[in-house]
Amino acid sequence: MDKQKVIEIRKMLIEKGIKKAMERYPLIYALICFEDIQPYLVLKFKKRPTFYAIDVHDLIYSNYGLDPRIFVVGTINPVTENELLERCEFLIGNREEYERDKQKAKEASKRFLSQLNEIVESFLGQKNRQGT
Repeated sequence: MDKQKVIEIRKMLIEKGIKKAMERYPLIYALICFEDIQPYLVLKFKKRPTFYAIDVHDLIYSNYGLDPRIFVVGTINPVTENELLERCEFLIGNREEYERDKQKAKEASKRFLSQLNEIVESFLGQKNRQGT
């Protein structure tokens, strides 16, 4: 079986699992993408995100034997969150909230990188003043 077929089958199974999860948990939206054939899920919940992310993972693993890597919106660094929201495919849920979060993540990522550059420049400036 070729790689693309494996990805299609895994995506279909995960989509079934996410639909079940939408009925059971306060899931706002879900995105999916693949790194090689490893599925990545990006999830946003109304409350208690880490608690429910574990339940969603267990649901997918126990019903379909798949072990997706799960990222939860609002709990990862802004650069990674922006990259995942841009790269991954919208699967199910509230698209308007997803679009708002995508815009917020883009802005937060720019701020984060800007602040990181300021810290690096400050650190390098101090090293140069110290002569090392």
